Amino acid sequence: MNASIRGAAAVGLLAIFVAGCGSSTADNVDRHTASATVPTSAMVGTPEPTAAEAADPMSEAALRETLDRQYGTVQRSDWQGMHSFYSPRCQLAWPSDRVAAAAESEYRGRDFSGPEQYLITMNGSVATVVVKSFDGKGTMEPMTWSFINGSWVYDAC
Repeated sequence: MNASIRGAAAVGLLAIFVAGCGSSTADNVDRHTASATVPTSAMVGTPEPTAAEAADPMSEAALRETLDRQYGTVQRSDWQGMHSFYSPRCQLAWPSDRVAAAAESEYRGRDFSGPEQYLITMNGSVATVVVKSFDGKGTMEPMTWSFINGSWVYDAC
């Protein structure tokens, strides 16, 4: 796989798949991604955000909402829509048609019908995100997301 497809794939992977790096608990399971057969009371993971956290656009809760929206573009095969989750510099480096072509190729045959899981390490306006894909075929490579101009954006181009 050439560097441009690998980079675009990582960008597409950004929220599409695969969990893994440092959160406060080793068994961090996002309540949005847990199996319906597991009672909520039995889950270990991220507590529900407080009202203040939910209102803070730079919070982990806000980043998780962004990741969920980005994953929705993947579930709909909206490869052009993925481009809107890129930082301004990544948008310049990766035109939307290039992102779309790479993502379409990379994700062909994948199963995005179920939830993904996130493991997030926050560091101010920068976060490291590892995503575990529903189908287990993701890379689980850490991705950088940054809070730029009032929004969380993929920033590892």
